[in-house]
Amino acid sequence: MDVCPVIYKSRTYIPARFIAESLGMKVAWDGATQTVAIGSEENYIKVKELLENNHQAIKNSEKFKVVQTYDSKIMNKFLSVENVVEYNYVTNFTVNNPEEKCLAALSIVSNNNGVKNKLEIEIWIDKNDIYIRQKPSNIWQQPILTNEEIQSEKKKCFDVYYFLEPTDFNCTALNISPTETKGQLKLYGEFFPSELMKLIMENASIDKDLLLFYFDESTTEILIDQATSIASDVHVKTGKHVGGETFYLDSNFDLKWSILELNGDFEVELPDSISAGKDNSISEADELLNNGMYDEAVKAYSEVIRLEPDNYLAYFGRAIAEYFLGKYDSSIKDLDKAIELNKNESDLYVWKAKNHIMQENYESAVKLCDQALIQNNRNDFAYNIKGYALSRMGKYSEALECVEEAISIDSEYEDAYLNKVSILYFQKKYLNCIEFGKKIKNKFPDNYDIPWYVADSYIALYDYENALKMLQEVLGIVPDSIYANVDTAWCYYYIGDYGKSEEYVNKALELDRSNSSAKILKQYLEEQKLPESERIANFVRNNYLYLDKVKDFEKKTNEFIAKKKVTAKDIEEYINAIKLKDDMFTYVISGDNFDDYKNFEKENHLYTHKLDNTTYYVGILGFTPTVGIEFINYVESIDNPEDVSLIIDLRNNSGGLLKPSNDILDYLLPKCITSYCIDRNGKIYTYYSDEGKVNFKHIYILVNQYSASSSELLALGLKTYLQNVTIIGQPTVGKGVGQNVYVSNDGKYMIYLVNFYWNVKEQNIMGSRITPDIIVEGDDIKDYLKYVK
Repeated sequence: MDVCPVIYKSRTYIPARFIAESLGMKVAWDGATQTVAIGSEENYIKVKELLENNHQAIKNSEKFKVVQTYDSKIMNKFLSVENVVEYNYVTNFTVNNPEEKCLAALSIVSNNNGVKNKLEIEIWIDKNDIYIRQKPSNIWQQPILTNEEIQSEKKKCFDVYYFLEPTDFNCTALNISPTETKGQLKLYGEFFPSELMKLIMENASIDKDLLLFYFDESTTEILIDQATSIASDVHVKTGKHVGGETFYLDSNFDLKWSILELNGDFEVELPDSISAGKDNSISEADELLNNGMYDEAVKAYSEVIRLEPDNYLAYFGRAIAEYFLGKYDSSIKDLDKAIELNKNESDLYVWKAKNHIMQENYESAVKLCDQALIQNNRNDFAYNIKGYALSRMGKYSEALECVEEAISIDSEYEDAYLNKVSILYFQKKYLNCIEFGKKIKNKFPDNYDIPWYVADSYIALYDYENALKMLQEVLGIVPDSIYANVDTAWCYYYIGDYGKSEEYVNKALELDRSNSSAKILKQYLEEQKLPESERIANFVRNNYLYLDKVKDFEKKTNEFIAKKKVTAKDIEEYINAIKLKDDMFTYVISGDNFDDYKNFEKENHLYTHKLDNTTYYVGILGFTPTVGIEFINYVESIDNPEDVSLIIDLRNNSGGLLKPSNDILDYLLPKCITSYCIDRNGKIYTYYSDEGKVNFKHIYILVNQYSASSSELLALGLKTYLQNVTIIGQPTVGKGVGQNVYVSNDGKYMIYLVNFYWNVKEQNIMGSRITPDIIVEGDDIKDYLKYVK
């Protein structure tokens, strides 16, 4: 600031500008972003020349094509409520400069807490007019714009880098560096262009202070082609990351521009379907709504309502605009007025249901959809939204029926297909999700969510090879998706291809260096480069539940690390040396035992049998990755389960993975915390059951002295939360701890290391066992079944 030094509380404060300029530096202040830039005079002159030449080169070019992308994602959580809002804009500009003609194609995809919307718009601009149409409509309309707004829109099209004017701030904030590409320079600065921030502030309806809060770490990178003086690529990004477990905010704004073609052999022709003239005021308001100009649409609809207070379509349109602005109460109020004026318009009830979904009033949303279906029993929109609301309530079977009805009415209803895929996934019907997703993904080739759900289903089944095939399809559609690159990197890590894993995690970190999942994986990959003995020592150091009770741990560990190469025998001796004497659940499996265990994992571990018309039997030998899914698939085949009894045989089942056991609990229990794990630092990992549940007349659980771990968790969870459960057999092992496993397929060994306690409703059974309701001597199945009968 251009102010004099001041004395305050015996200290002299001198402006940064004075100090910097006294050292021969340039200083610039951007009031819009509240940013100070300091740079050398020499750098300032060079950058100014480059930016001026860039603008002049674009102005002098005959024709060009540019693609512009804008991605934003804001995730915030307060207590148990998490909100995720995503926007993706892709705009392709085709410009003829001498004739001042531009045709722009804009695709907008929004995702507000799982509610997705897609909008496709074309914009025509020439010397005299601006026309807009929303696909699939063929009708072009002129938006209501002031002359200043028209000139602003033209500037954005004909000078796509309008935000990079050679201002004092831009020239001071940017630095020049060469690149590996011959004939190319890079301009780089840690700031966000103020013109772009103003644009986001206007379009997203975010006030300035909140936007500045989001813009925590900003960078601008410009690649200049020295031969043409044109910026071939521009990348601007920013983000904010704060909070902890109960509250956090994670925001990212990512904008890119790329020159696709310069002075090429292409034409910019006036579309034949453009019709001159403006429609009436309601059509103008509709056009503003269709173009995503929600604030302007609200004003336009309000003017229509002032002139025509009984125009229900104006209330309807204003309600939709308010919905997209997040003003759900106002939207509901307008919809109520529209319903008062026209009770027969079924979509009014559905839009009101959408507002209730955003407020998590799912039961109200279902009732509203039912009202819509009374007015029109062929309303696919109503069936789809009802299905979505039911799925959020955990009523997946009913939800599935609704979306399938929507699809039967409109076989091209993309959102309904996507809704069905998501329901199958969240229902944990992963095999069904895979089958259906593969069937429809070619029907909607631009929809990356469908193959992504298929990939997630494969991941849930620990089938990383097939997950990678689906993720490659996702990346083929959205190559710069941070989360798809991270998922791909994790899959490669799990199959042991660390080189590929590092390639994709580096790509993810280039896109967002603050992504927590990518940073964790990066640490794991660095760990893999250490000697084997050091990796094992770190695994023990980071995971062993009883580490603080181990005597001479560091001495024993350093002796182990000092060995250049370790054998399975060395590893077993080290684990036996550091574990507590009474810790029977920390051990090493190697050699032939390793092969036997791997073969055991591949075997079938779930057996089913219908004993009679009122009794069904499920035997579980071990909790391997797919057991939970197999259990759910079998139970789904039982008609009227509330009229029959289910026997779950866990005898001789020593446990396995916790997730399959918790998946079964989720399926059979109402909304609750099925179990939680606590590590030595007190960190808690929680498993939940949603509201959906399958009821049986009675559940009998068979156990014996070899039933342990995940078997005990399943038995205890069902007994704790349900009134119709009987446990039959002998007292169980009493294993209230779980293990983390270190596996080396090359070395043919695995280390089982106790690293957490597991609890069901604050109850841990370590050493105390589960005592059956009915004690059975012996282990003959007939002795057990006589009590069931």
